[in-house]
Amino acid sequence: MQRILNHRPQSDQDRTFETLTRYHFPSSATIPIASTIYDNLALMPPRQSTDEFRRAVCDLLIGLWSQCLDEKFYEPLYDLTELLQYILTLSPDSLSTSLLSRLVPVCQATADLVALPTAKASMNRNPADGPSEEMKRHIDPSDYLEILHLCVLNCYPSKDDLARFWTLMEFDFVLLLLHKAQPISQTTEMLALLSTSLLPTTFGTITATPITTAVPETTTNTSITQTHQQKNESNLIDRLTTLLFETPQQPPTPSPTSPHYTPHDLATLRTSTLALLTALAHTPHGASLLRTHRLALGRLVRFLHDTLLATYRRNPSAPTHALTTALVNDTVLLLSHLTMPLTTSSSPPNNNNAPLVDIRAKLASVPGGAQKHLVSLARVAFAEGEGDGIGEVSAEAAEAAHAMLDVLLSPEEGEAVVEVFGSSAGR
Repeated sequence: MQRILNHRPQSDQDRTFETLTRYHFPSSATIPIASTIYDNLALMPPRQSTDEFRRAVCDLLIGLWSQCLDEKFYEPLYDLTELLQYILTLSPDSLSTSLLSRLVPVCQATADLVALPTAKASMNRNPADGPSEEMKRHIDPSDYLEILHLCVLNCYPSKDDLARFWTLMEFDFVLLLLHKAQPISQTTEMLALLSTSLLPTTFGTITATPITTAVPETTTNTSITQTHQQKNESNLIDRLTTLLFETPQQPPTPSPTSPHYTPHDLATLRTSTLALLTALAHTPHGASLLRTHRLALGRLVRFLHDTLLATYRRNPSAPTHALTTALVNDTVLLLSHLTMPLTTSSSPPNNNNAPLVDIRAKLASVPGGAQKHLVSLARVAFAEGEGDGIGEVSAEAAEAAHAMLDVLLSPEEGEAVVEVFGSSAGR
């Protein structure tokens, strides 16, 4: 009790309860919010366990938080949620998991108040559609993503609790935070949140309703049946792979807390995106999603090609050069993992090392895809290191590029590639 009463959001700020004495709900203008909390604390049973007491206080705070949203009274939100998060960090993981059904919806509803008009203003190209300055002053979506992250981390290692969390998450909310108009920091936070959704049979939000829809098949006149879950997973991969080359929208009014984005910011965002796709690819369900997605592999090839071009254009001493080179290495390894069969000493090559997907068909979704694929793999396979302009191509990436070229090309085509790209490497 004493620790809760003495809580301060920051060491140089007033105690939370002192601040809450200054706030009154519009519906009860004579009663400070702090008094409402004190009155409810006084009514709690005296012999409660510590965990029961913390649960009761959290329920009370979430109720006040929801009332703030209902009455459109946002000033107390920061103090209420800071106190709530403080209690959750003091408590066993079971406390936050027991509150998932209340916490997850209210976090999303609060972040939506700023994130939704931010995206709307971008799509309508009308700054007037964005959130008001007052709204932005009282609500930072990052605060609520942080609470969501705390909740989902406390779900580990229970697959049931993780599934419950992702069933409560709204698909539209996830896509909203991945929109190019959102601050890069919030998009990165959503990517980190999504990394916890890699479950055995699902990725991202989990749709409880197994309704199916007819989806046109691009190669035939027939249609396939796709559940809402499959449709959402496909749309999520579509959004994630777009992040690899899409340029985020710069903040409309740069400030110390929201400056213009630098090349390092963009490289970091793409590194986080590629890391999530790589983690997804290393689950059986995720690998299947990426291999069968109409655009994913083609976009990875486009990203590899564009990133290689960036390494040639950029000064090797530039701060982002090492990050860009790492992206080249990691993209090649991801493509290899998705397209080449895994062979070990105990498992012979599958069908004479045949690829797992028809990469040529997937490249049709990218203008010039086949050429970009061939040139990119050849450049990586025959890279000499820092002297060729790319940077430190790893031996593993170079070997993977060679293996993919061996499958892609006939012996005659391979010799032609060696003549063009291999001569400068001394091969």
